[in-house]
Amino acid sequence: MSIRIARALVLLVLSVTASASGTEYDFEIQCRGLENYQITGRYRTDSGAGQILEKVRHVSFGISLGPMTERLVPAERPAGFRWFKVEQVSKATIRYGFKVKDKLLQATIMGATFNSCVNVIGRPETQEEFVALIRALAVAPCKVIRTVGVRRHDGG
Repeated sequence: MSIRIARALVLLVLSVTASASGTEYDFEIQCRGLENYQITGRYRTDSGAGQILEKVRHVSFGISLGPMTERLVPAERPAGFRWFKVEQVSKATIRYGFKVKDKLLQATIMGATFNSCVNVIGRPETQEEFVALIRALAVAPCKVIRTVGVRRHDGG
């Protein structure tokens, strides 16, 4: 076996071991000004996903976050969007629009107070609430709470 192949195998084993030893946990995000919403999900190593549920009317939105989370809405106008907007709110940049193929509102918030990358997804009929929600998420003081004990992938 060549040195190059052996090195690649060692790197592969190390990367699998590193990802397998990562932690995962359930979370809740509490934000001042967004008390009418329950934000919950599961975080795995360096990305997470969950839902934002409006407590009274039970309108829900999807959320993903973390440094390794794929940005749903890139910096330039993406193909397939009927409309696209970019806003600077305090230190955060919000990019959002309507993706025709998926029939969903999609937003990416870069630099939110509680995470470097946050994606939010909503249904078109919630557009007004969706835009208000992403603007608030970008600047609201939030705290992330682990709601269940830490679990390890390796059974430990």
